[in-house]
Amino acid sequence: TDKRQIGEKWVDIQQQTKKELLVFTKPPYTTPNLEDNIEKEKEIFKEKNIVIKGLYEYDGLSAEELKNLVKTVEIYQEIGEEARLIEKLPMKLVISDETLVMFALNDRISLKPNITSMVVDHPSYATALKKVFESYWTDGSSIDEFKKKLNQ
Repeated sequence: TDKRQIGEKWVDIQQQTKKELLVFTKPPYTTPNLEDNIEKEKEIFKEKNIVIKGLYEYDGLSAEELKNLVKTVEIYQEIGEEARLIEKLPMKLVISDETLVMFALNDRISLKPNITSMVVDHPSYATALKKVFESYWTDGSSIDEFKKKLNQ
C-alpha cells in the first residue's frame, strides 16, 4: 500500500514478464528515479526481447511538464518501448503476459490518486483488460503526431 511497495512490485512484474508488458501511465508518476528505471528496463527488455507498450496521459500538464513528458517518452522509445500519448486514461494499469494485472484507481471523493494498488493474477481478467488497453492505444497519438499538435 505504500509507494515503496508499489515500486518494488512494479520492478518484480518487469522482471517476471516473459513476452509482453502493457502500461497505462498517468500522473503522478511514481518512478522516483527516471535514470535508474530506464537502466532496469533496458536490461530487462532488451535481453529478453519483450514487447512493451506504454500509453501516457498528458491531461492537465503544464507546458514544462509536457516538454518533460515528450523527452521521457523519447528516451523509453530509444530502449525499445512502443509509446503513444493520450489526453485521458481511466487508471494506472500494468498487464503482464496476458496473466497478471496491477492497477490503481483514483479516490472518487477526493479525486487524488489512491496509493493503494491491486494485483490480480488471472488470465481471463488480464485478457479483458488487454482489450481495454488496445481500445485506448488505438485512440492515442504517436510522439511525432503529439509534437505536431503541441507546435500548432
